This record gives sequence, structure tokens and C-alpha cells, in this order.
Amino acid sequence: VYSGGQTATLTIPAKLSRSGLQFRCKVTNAAGTVYSNGATLTVFGKPTITKHPSSVTVADGATTTMSVTASGANLSYQWQVRTKDSQTWYNVNANVYSGGQTATLTIPAKLSRSGLQFRCKVTNAAGTVYSNAATLTVKP
Repeated sequence: VYSGGQTATLTIPAKLSRSGLQFRCKVTNAAGTVYSNGATLTVFGKPTITKHPSSVTVADGATTTMSVTASGANLSYQWQVRTKDSQTWYNVNANVYSGGQTATLTIPAKLSRSGLQFRCKVTNAAGTVYSNAATLTVKP
């Protein structure tokens, strides 16, 4: 499973099942034996989205929110937007929306924004996942 077990460098294949294991090194010579301090292995898994944002219908001029819930270590968030006819996602504009890099996006509703779709990109050191798209519907 590990390589270098009898050398100064131990190679450990990173697997989530090994996260939390502790390792130390035994060093021996003619004068005796010493042990290194223990070191704990932490393995990050890709984020998992546990709750996707929901589509919302609001009145023109209202403010609404969309939220995502994700699990994993050291998560970062980036909300994205597209028109329903576009295949291209764009990071939300911080001058228009607030919370664009948090788990909750605040959206000022305007008739011109009706039909926009939003999703959240969730990232950590192990990878990136995207939420399902949620649609904003604005009624006059």
C-alpha cells in the first residue's frame, strides 16, 4: 500500500479512507532507536452539494436570495448566471448581486432579469462541482 516504508521518505497514496491516519518514523542505529513526532494525514474529497438552489418567483422591485448547501473541506463559492437561451455561464457581477462568493446570493429582482438562471460553483483543493440551475421569475 505504501512505498518507502524503510527509507527516510514514505509515499502514501491519498484516499479518503486514509484521512486521519497518523504516521511516525522509527530511526535506529548502533546507539539506539528514536521515533519521530506523529503526523496526521488529511485527505480532501471533492465538495458535495447537499442542497441545490431553488427557483423563485418574486415581484418586480423585491429582493430575493438563492442558497446552496455543500459539504467538504475549505470550500469556496462562485455564483454564475446565464440567460435561459445561452449555454455560457458568467460569474455574477458584484455591482449587481451581493454574496456572489458565498453560499447565499442576494438578487435584486427586476422584470429585465426574469428568466435568468443561476448556479453555484463550489470548489476546494480536490475539485469543483456545480449546483443545479435555478430560475428567477419576476412578476410585475
